[in-house]
Amino acid sequence: MSNYLTRKPMDTGWTFVSMAKIEEMKEFVEGPIESFELPLGIHISSNLNAVLTANYETFSTAIVEEDGDAQPLFGNVFLASRDQEGNPIPLSQNQIEWLSNHSRLVQTPTAQLVMKINPFVSYK
Repeated sequence: MSNYLTRKPMDTGWTFVSMAKIEEMKEFVEGPIESFELPLGIHISSNLNAVLTANYETFSTAIVEEDGDAQPLFGNVFLASRDQEGNPIPLSQNQIEWLSNHSRLVQTPTAQLVMKINPFVSYK
């Protein structure tokens, strides 16, 4: 059993989930999966269809890009590292610390809580 990080839209922060097989990730990210790579080899995965239909009312996680804009991700998100074959593996303690230092909950104009990840700013 391995521990991974996830977040659902109504959650207040990152949550650890235990999975025996990586196929169980589909329980947390429904539909076609899109993955973005963050610093330190952290991969954040979300539903591709949800990423393409962005709106402030539904997104749960946003990544701040180099130009200062936030790339929204929607629905459930799943965070993992990758092994040499590209298979998801649990985040290391160093990756988890980086993620907690570079993410915070913010509120949208519609009062939705969004987890904002900013690689360029440390919130701690």
